[in-house]
Amino acid sequence: MFVDKIEITDLNTGRSLIKTSSNHFSNERLVVANFQNAETLVRKGLKELLNLRSFLQPSLKIAIQQMERLEGGLSQVEIRVLRDVAEVAGASHVVVIENGRSLSQHEVLQELEKIRS
Repeated sequence: MFVDKIEITDLNTGRSLIKTSSNHFSNERLVVANFQNAETLVRKGLKELLNLRSFLQPSLKIAIQQMERLEGGLSQVEIRVLRDVAEVAGASHVVVIENGRSLSQHEVLQELEKIRS
């Protein structure tokens, strides 16, 4: 997650999607200051990228990572917000990656493997 922007990658297909929010969810201090706007953008992005059209959706495993405004590290509240955004958007399993370093697809898959299905 970035300031008012998300990037989502489907690790199965390699397809990526970048969406910028017209309804701001960030402010001067926080990447996710408006939970509803952030969750709505993530949900729309997932539907678009994964072609989710029905009420029956696959069990989604999501690795979510904040990429900006990381000075001093993420607080427990920020970690919880990231987890909750992903869960409310449709994830059944979530890993919050706490560093701002761009990870390779292999590294993200390693993080997701830590989740028990």
